[in-house]
Amino acid sequence: MSKPYATSISHLFFFDVDGVIVDSEANHRRKNEIVAANHGGAIAPEDWAHLHGKGDRYIAGWLKDRFSGYALSVDEHIAKSTQAYMRTDGLAIRPGIVRTIRQLRTIKRQCDDIFMVVGTNGDAGTLNHNLSMAGLSRSHFDLVIDADTAKNMALPPKHMPEYYTHVTATALEISGKTFPNRDIRRVVVLEDSPANIRAAHQAGCTTIQWLHPHSMNVPAEPVADHMLQPDKSPYDLLVGRARLDTKSALRIA
Repeated sequence: MSKPYATSISHLFFFDVDGVIVDSEANHRRKNEIVAANHGGAIAPEDWAHLHGKGDRYIAGWLKDRFSGYALSVDEHIAKSTQAYMRTDGLAIRPGIVRTIRQLRTIKRQCDDIFMVVGTNGDAGTLNHNLSMAGLSRSHFDLVIDADTAKNMALPPKHMPEYYTHVTATALEISGKTFPNRDIRRVVVLEDSPANIRAAHQAGCTTIQWLHPHSMNVPAEPVADHMLQPDKSPYDLLVGRARLDTKSALRIA
């Protein structure tokens, strides 16, 4: 029995990496704080309310704007931060996320009507490291976006709505399909950053903000369609949604 070929996409699932697949926020903060302190800058705990969800490139630019004597170029800061990050271990995996991604992949193999994207501000090496720590790889996703990919795609930053509309258009182009009624609400974004949640909401996507233990300085985003507490899994929200919209196709098979 061959699987049914879907002519449209029921959902596009977008996964952030840092704070969603792995709880790397503590390591991300620590490496940038150390690099900054060693080269004429400083990042205070309260600064993370603004810097949360931002990549090394943004943080390096922020440091250079704030500290006239900051000794590193943006690229030097990124290189030293990446080296510091690769020396860390003990990354925690967010609850239920690996099971969720693997089950969505199984559903995709059955009916071919979902599309899975993973996107990060980090470089390819850091992304691969984080995925491997979770027992995942790039092959679990249909589109993988790291810092270099984003540059090649001319993507705006993740905290801008155009990021999500551009990614959606690229995904549809790759798949050769479209959404029923061209409904961008079928793009489901799982993020921890309030700024990225706002951007995805403004783009018209369905948004799920997943809080985590480092969110004490990071406010919940009121526009989020769903709010997940740190100890909750996204499995029911994502897999349940995918099953609801694919079961008719599975029944035809």
